[in-house]
Amino acid sequence: MLAHPDVDECAVVGVNAGQSEEEIKAYVRLVDGSDELPQDLATWVSQRLAAFKVPRYWQFVTELPYTQRAGSRSINCPSTATSTTSPQYAEQEL
Repeated sequence: MLAHPDVDECAVVGVNAGQSEEEIKAYVRLVDGSDELPQDLATWVSQRLAAFKVPRYWQFVTELPYTQRAGSRSINCPSTATSTTSPQYAEQEL
C-alpha cells in the first residue's frame, strides 16, 4: 500500500472474524489533499497482492497512533473490527 502515491502511512492488523478466523484490517493515512476513494485504493491493492492479503476492512485516519517501545516507534492500532472511529473516517468493509 505504501507504494501508492496517495498513501502517506498505513498499518495492517488481524481482526476477529468469528469462529477463530481473522481478517485483515488496514489503517490508512492519505497524503494531504488526496481525493483517492477507498474502493479505488482497494482495487489498486488487489491488483498487486494475492487475494488473501487484501484487507477486508479499511479505516482512513488523520494520523496513526504511535507509541514508544524500547527506543523504537510502534503503531498502536486496535485489533478489533468494531473499533471506535470518527464520523469523517469511518471503517469500511470493501
